[in-house]
Amino acid sequence: MFRQYFSTLSNIELHRRVLLLAIPMVLSNITVPLLGLVDAAVIGHLEHSWYLGGVALGSTMISVTFWLLGFLRMSTTGLTAQSFGAQDNRQLALVFLQGTLMALSFALVFLLLHSVIADLVFSLSSASEDVKYYGHQYFSIRAWSAPASLLNFVLLGWLLGTQNAKAPMWMVIITNVVNIALDVLFVIGFGWKVEGAALASVLADYSGCAFGLWCVWRTWNHRKLPAIRSLLSDVASDIGRFVKLNRDIFLRSLCLQATFSFMTFQGAAFGDDIVAANAVLMSFLMIISYGMDGFAYAMEAMVGKAIVQKVEPR
Repeated sequence: MFRQYFSTLSNIELHRRVLLLAIPMVLSNITVPLLGLVDAAVIGHLEHSWYLGGVALGSTMISVTFWLLGFLRMSTTGLTAQSFGAQDNRQLALVFLQGTLMALSFALVFLLLHSVIADLVFSLSSASEDVKYYGHQYFSIRAWSAPASLLNFVLLGWLLGTQNAKAPMWMVIITNVVNIALDVLFVIGFGWKVEGAALASVLADYSGCAFGLWCVWRTWNHRKLPAIRSLLSDVASDIGRFVKLNRDIFLRSLCLQATFSFMTFQGAAFGDDIVAANAVLMSFLMIISYGMDGFAYAMEAMVGKAIVQKVEPR
């Protein structure tokens, strides 16, 4: 048994394949918290700490909401990898359409309820009125990125499931570069402050989504997947797999986001300076967390493919 484990650990080809998938995602993932540091640097140069506190509070609410639905990426990666490994082009196309339908449905519900959610959450916060005001302002604008943000989960998962790590890497990098550039332009150049930071993130999400859709279109044509029109009658079939698969992932995400939310909301009770400082510290924590997630993404894609082929992921 130990000899088998050692032979697996010493498998250079296996390590090479893992790194080929993981390293692009590690590099792209760390741009997400780095963007948070840029947000902190840009907003933090404004004259009052409540601007950064408001952005921290509003972005935490957005992050909690969207990352609770992060199962869209995880389940899409696994199911796509299984279809890819089985060379089942029809199922590969169906997984994408089913994931897209779920993402846009969740986005529609969120847009309809986001005002109610904001009023409820901010009424429970102990933050100062200034922080609440700018947090509400940030949240109200960022909410309109929901369709792109949730669809991006599906796009990332589907592209990774087809063993393509470069397209998701560029998708994430483009999103964050656009966000950084627009942050500087809107906040410092135009003086739009918190509204500018929120609008920059919205436009960046749609930029990344547009690039991701283009990558999917290229892969769709290259693999000669079935026309979307011919699949519409089957989209609702087996969609229950997503729901069943995502239950445990949702509970895990709920616990994780509850911890991060507690830090932000509890910090807000200690004053504007504390919640602003916590926003900076959280960005450093996220650099490590997002970087390690690159290896998780690689494993999801490789294991999903190996399960169908009934072989070790080598």
